Amino acid sequence: MEKGIRVIARDYQNRELLRVVWEDVGPGVLLCTVEAYDQAQREGAEPVTVGFPRHDVRPEYDTR
Repeated sequence: MEKGIRVIARDYQNRELLRVVWEDVGPGVLLCTVEAYDQAQREGAEPVTVGFPRHDVRPEYDTR
């Protein structure tokens, strides 16, 4: 997955969360909130990220 794309991530409580890809790490994807991504881009910093298994992440526009 490409850095900066918006995705829907399913958390452990089966909730769907809007997130942004920070880094693709093979079997998982590091994600952050839209706000954290925007702030990191403005300030040249790294956002706080959370790792999700790849199977729990899909592009925002995918309606599966």
